[in-house]
Amino acid sequence: MMGFRIIAALLCWFPFIGGCVFETKSLPPKLLSSRLPNCQVKSDPKAGSFVVGVGPWCRRIKVENGGIISRTVDLKKGSLISESGSELELILDGERFPSKANPLKLEKAEVGPCSLTLILSEAGRSRFRLTLSYTASPHSRLISKEAEIENTSDSPLVLDGFTGEIAKVNGKLARSSGWGVEFELEGGSLIVFVDLPPRLRRMEVRNGALRAGYVEKIGKLGIRRWIGPGESLKLPTIWIAYGGNSSEAVESLKSIVRTRVEVVKPDLYQVVELAEWLEKPEIDSTQLDRSKLALLIPLTPRARLIEEMGWNVVGPKGEAEPLPCLASDYVFYALLRLERIVSELRPAVLILDGEIPPEGCAAGGHYHMGAGESIPMCYEAAIRIAQRLREENPGMVVALTDRLYGSDEPDLYLLSRGLSLAPFEDGGGEKPERQEQGYGGAAGGVEVIGDDDAPDRSPRPYGRRQAEKRFEAPDPGHGGRRGGH
Repeated sequence: MMGFRIIAALLCWFPFIGGCVFETKSLPPKLLSSRLPNCQVKSDPKAGSFVVGVGPWCRRIKVENGGIISRTVDLKKGSLISESGSELELILDGERFPSKANPLKLEKAEVGPCSLTLILSEAGRSRFRLTLSYTASPHSRLISKEAEIENTSDSPLVLDGFTGEIAKVNGKLARSSGWGVEFELEGGSLIVFVDLPPRLRRMEVRNGALRAGYVEKIGKLGIRRWIGPGESLKLPTIWIAYGGNSSEAVESLKSIVRTRVEVVKPDLYQVVELAEWLEKPEIDSTQLDRSKLALLIPLTPRARLIEEMGWNVVGPKGEAEPLPCLASDYVFYALLRLERIVSELRPAVLILDGEIPPEGCAAGGHYHMGAGESIPMCYEAAIRIAQRLREENPGMVVALTDRLYGSDEPDLYLLSRGLSLAPFEDGGGEKPERQEQGYGGAAGGVEVIGDDDAPDRSPRPYGRRQAEKRFEAPDPGHGGRRGGH
């Protein structure tokens, strides 16, 4: 056994001689190879064999028999970490991909300095193209796996399910948290995280088998994504962190955290709630210490304008709900007003509260296609608003309440986007002393909403891609900063 470990370690440092070995034979010798310190990517497209590695941890991916299989080993110890009969699973129009009935074929493979991209399509029909990308971090023990589906047909496709990591792990389940599912390995640690908000995230382990991706349902509502002809849908990133111990694996994940404040503590700030921010023309800004000011704003307020504009949520039986749907034109109108408020008041902290109905929105004329797609799109919209406001105001902390976010603990999804958590809205922590701000004509009032902010009542083409284009389109009134993430 010791001899095998020595040979495996030597082969790790001499990739052109033996390749990445974890079977009784090496990969084919003619490998396209790309290496940087700490990471390596190798490819033999003709054989359908590929390698992505960080440090001694190495994943071999093989496209064969219409599927994508993998095995991961620790070359230093000569031990098997995990193996998978399928690198991912898609349910498109009720059919499972890849499978014997629905095989995939490799069209192209691209090798970068620390990246591998596989482009695949259906072996029989040509309805979609799947791009599967791996990136190994040269500075940490971290691998990301991303997938994107492009609809190449003339008809829409419906994604009913996505599992981005399917693996039998040769280790003991240590814990499951907002930072992922952690396994104790032989002399090491493995953490897997799927980049989704808590209510959409599935990370389950049964008998050592891990499945990470979208939840299938929220309550009785199945989660769906609609992909129109010519459109593409990016699927949630899978983060895979390795380490000689748990602390090292966690440190690898911390490399993608983008905020210094994980939890907003209300007792450190003057919390001012702007309950009627959507319709009132003036905000009283007297007696506000901006260095300690925390604005609490309901992102989903109840207001007459929402129903007048058709932005409101519609329930499963067609009943109108008094809440705005974040997957409608409301989100852009709200963003414009929030930008003005933040620009004028310059708070130290912005806290966004609200709720996303668990039964979704069944309204027509919004950007989602059906209630099953409304829930993920509403979460995406809330996060994009929060990210936009933070990017435009680098010194401001932006937090979501646990009621809006769906968790009372900060997690990797939130922190990797530079956002924080304010866990006092839904019983998660100490409730702050709030001052409900006065409006209208008070001394020192700041007019932040002008006549030019009247909602746009012109008809628009609807769909997920149209919503994304509106986020990306430049806004002359804000220096062209309407797009991006």
